[in-house]
Amino acid sequence: MGFARASILIAVFLYVCITITSAKSVYECSKNGCRFEVQREGVNEDGNLTFVFTAGTGPIIVEFSKSILPSIPTSLFVGDNGNRINGLYVLATGLLAIHPDTFAQAHALEKLNLDKNLIKELDRHSFADAKNLTTIEIRVNQITAIAESTFQGLSRLEDIDLDKNNIRKLPSKLFAGLRNLQRISLAENRIRELEDHLFDDLLALEVLSLGKNDIEKLNSNVFTGTPQLQTLDLQGNRISSIDPKVFKPLSELAYITLNSNNLKTLPPETFSSLSLLAYLDLGNNLLQELPTELFRDTVNLESLNLSNNSITHLDPDTFRTLKYLERLELQHNRLQTLDEALFNRLTELDFLQLENNDLRHIEPGTFDQLKKLTRLILDNNGITKKQLEVLELDGNEIRTIDDDVFCAHKQLETVTLKGNNLTSVHPEAFNCLKRLQNLNLSGNRLQNISLSLESLTNLDLSNNRFRNLSENLFLGLKNLGELNMDSNHLEAIPKGITKLPSLRTLSLRNNKINSTSVDKRWPGLYRLYLSNNEIEHISVAQYPSLQKLDLDKNRITDIQRDTFAETMYLRELNLAEKSPYRTTGTPVSTLCVKPPIGWESSEYYYKSFVCNFKLFKQRLLSLKNTGLSSLGNGSIGHPPILETLDLSGNTISQIKGNHLDRIDELRRIYLNNNNAHSIEDLSGLNKFNQLEVISISADSWRVPYNFLENKTSLKELYMQGTRDSSLPADFFQPCFASLEVLTISYNNELSTLPKHFLKDVPWLQKLTLSNNNLNTLEPKVFDPVFILKYLDLSSNPLKTLDKDLFQEISRLATLKLQNIKVSNLPIGIFDSLDQLVTLDLSSNQLSTLPNGIFRNLFSLESLSLENNAIGLLDPAVFEGAFRLKSISLGHNKLTTLNPQLFSNSLRIDTLDLGYNKFVTFDLTTTGFQDRLKTLIVDGNGLTSLKITPTLQTLSAAENQLSTIEINQTEGSSSVLTQLSAQRNRFTNFNNFVQFKSLVYLDVSYNDFSELDIGTISTKLQGLRELNRILLIWIFRTII
Repeated sequence: MGFARASILIAVFLYVCITITSAKSVYECSKNGCRFEVQREGVNEDGNLTFVFTAGTGPIIVEFSKSILPSIPTSLFVGDNGNRINGLYVLATGLLAIHPDTFAQAHALEKLNLDKNLIKELDRHSFADAKNLTTIEIRVNQITAIAESTFQGLSRLEDIDLDKNNIRKLPSKLFAGLRNLQRISLAENRIRELEDHLFDDLLALEVLSLGKNDIEKLNSNVFTGTPQLQTLDLQGNRISSIDPKVFKPLSELAYITLNSNNLKTLPPETFSSLSLLAYLDLGNNLLQELPTELFRDTVNLESLNLSNNSITHLDPDTFRTLKYLERLELQHNRLQTLDEALFNRLTELDFLQLENNDLRHIEPGTFDQLKKLTRLILDNNGITKKQLEVLELDGNEIRTIDDDVFCAHKQLETVTLKGNNLTSVHPEAFNCLKRLQNLNLSGNRLQNISLSLESLTNLDLSNNRFRNLSENLFLGLKNLGELNMDSNHLEAIPKGITKLPSLRTLSLRNNKINSTSVDKRWPGLYRLYLSNNEIEHISVAQYPSLQKLDLDKNRITDIQRDTFAETMYLRELNLAEKSPYRTTGTPVSTLCVKPPIGWESSEYYYKSFVCNFKLFKQRLLSLKNTGLSSLGNGSIGHPPILETLDLSGNTISQIKGNHLDRIDELRRIYLNNNNAHSIEDLSGLNKFNQLEVISISADSWRVPYNFLENKTSLKELYMQGTRDSSLPADFFQPCFASLEVLTISYNNELSTLPKHFLKDVPWLQKLTLSNNNLNTLEPKVFDPVFILKYLDLSSNPLKTLDKDLFQEISRLATLKLQNIKVSNLPIGIFDSLDQLVTLDLSSNQLSTLPNGIFRNLFSLESLSLENNAIGLLDPAVFEGAFRLKSISLGHNKLTTLNPQLFSNSLRIDTLDLGYNKFVTFDLTTTGFQDRLKTLIVDGNGLTSLKITPTLQTLSAAENQLSTIEINQTEGSSSVLTQLSAQRNRFTNFNNFVQFKSLVYLDVSYNDFSELDIGTISTKLQGLRELNRILLIWIFRTII
């Protein structure tokens, strides 16, 4: 790059001049807010940089943006500059270090922001001469070490923010003397220990954020010296023990988060000094019980989160002093009972969550004292529901429905009768169903119908024989929000539909409608689908709130001027496929297609699209799937500033400069699923330096070498189907400060990633490199992208992975390694990934898993190992992954599980063992029998299966089962709600009636000789969904 390409100056509020000589670069700014662009590779060029501020008086704020700046020029503060610059912002410039003399003359500096740079350490006295500093923000850097005297002498300092670095240790005297400090934020670092008296003398400290570190314990003297602390964030650490005296000095504390730690127990006096505490989050820990006195002194508590623990019981006095509590979260625990006095004192409670527990029964009066409760959530417990809520009778031979046929099931919310032979429905057939919301009568022979259901919100009458509808047909449907009348014989939009006060979506596709007009203004309609009708003229002034309009496959020949003048909210307009257009009037407010010379035919299959569509407030133009193969000169004209242009699903091979020359500014462009053989020219995108999203996918195309030359604002780049074996060394450099999402996929030429491939995109958060031909990854290739959250390397022939490959991307939350041909995993490869939540290792060639491979995956919740060749699992293999909730081991070679497997995984609730080689399976012998909620054992050839009463979902299809054993008692009856047991050897229904909580049951393709409908309806009163065969039997008995 070099000095010859020197420097560019941009002023934030006014453009000012810049003078460049052969020896110096002079930056001059005439305002009090100055933004400079500086491109400088060397760190010793300070003598060549001069900054002149000509604003008369007042402090100056300086910002360096879109710059390459390895170090802050000391010349910035030379002379009177140091007495005037009170704010300095150097963001994402590639800053490598803070030198000892950087701020030697920064006498007036108060606010310093160095976010998103590459600083690795803070030396002693880094800011010593900037004694007026009040705020230091150095987030998202690579700081690993801080000298003890880094902040020494900064007596005016109020705010320190060092979030998202790699700090491992805080020196004992780091904050000494900072008596005006009000806020410290050190979230998302690697801090393991907090020394005693670390925060002494911080008499003004109000906020302390230490979330998402590696802290393991809290000693008694950690927070002494912080009497004014009000907010303490400790979430997402590894805290397993808390000294009972640790919070004693914090009498002013109002807000504390301890969620997502490893707490198993809490001393009764932990919060005894926190009488002003209003918010406490203990969710997502490992708590199994709570001391009765734990909340005795937190009398002002307003919000308490205890969700996602393993609590089995709560003493009736647990919450007795919390008379101001408004929100209580107890979901995702293992509560089996609730004492009827548990909530008696919570008179202010507004919100109570109890879903996903093991509650079987709730005593009468349990919630009687909760007079202000507005929301109570009890989903997914073992509480039996007595009424059928969903009835599906699709694909039968039903011809009529009488007036009282559904009255035995008044709690029905959904009824579907699609694909029958209905010719009539009694006007009062559904009147008993006061809770009915969804009614599907599609695919029948109805020509008329009368409905009066105030509760109905969704009605499907498609594929019937409606031709003319009475104006009063839908008068009773006051809450209907969506109506589908596709594929009927309608010739106009029915007048009765316009009287529906709540209708927001209307679908009339595949009819014979010839006009969009209605006889009255319809401000409530948002979405109108009129595809494949006989419309010749567009009139939409009656729909002022319309957001989406589909008019493709019609006979439109004319689009008048100002056709869309009244549709100020229109976001998506579809006029695609085989629509002949002739334009009239001036094109300023017109969507127009320029016909080829000599066009006179009534059918014009347009392939070249020229448009002058005024979008008013809209900023999106979608031309997806319109059959376009090319864009004419000046194709798309208005507005000059367009946020999004979507050209996906066409056969465009070129976007030249003159194609988009009437658009001045474009933020997002999509050219996905492009079916052209290749894309030859993308020069039309060169002018748009404000592009934020570029997404291109085609069968074959090559990336221009200058593709990103001026894309300094680009945030997301998707390139699929390219044929480039490599990219230029500085390809990503223009978007150094901005790129956050990168996808390069389906490139068979890409086989290696050089070590420095990602050096210019350090702020990437999501990287997808799937479906390429990668066979080699350099050990340090991912080191530059140190804040990466998501990485997908799936479907590449990698075969081996280096042990240190992921060492520097410790913030990774999702890692996908599906189908990369690996047969073994080196110990230590995942050791740095203690924030990983999802790991996919499916479809590989793994036959064994070494002990210790998951030892540091403390945050792992979902693990997929399906479709490998694993035959045996050592009980210690998952040690360390104690937050594991869901594991997929389907399609392996397992024949048995060691009883101690998952014994330390206190959260495990979903296990997939489908398509292995089990002959028998006994859940009651495992170490996780009471924790598991979902078990999948399809396709094993099982002849014997025993489950626990706490299991909620079981899928055991394609086995040899004739019975399912369960050892339930009167006090521990089964809470199984969903059972799939199709394609087995069951001969009678008696085995299923023991599961009295069943809501869904599929036992199709078994060996039943008869069904006792009376037994089914009596014993399984909670059943809401049966497979179709059983529903037919039940319905026929009703009729």
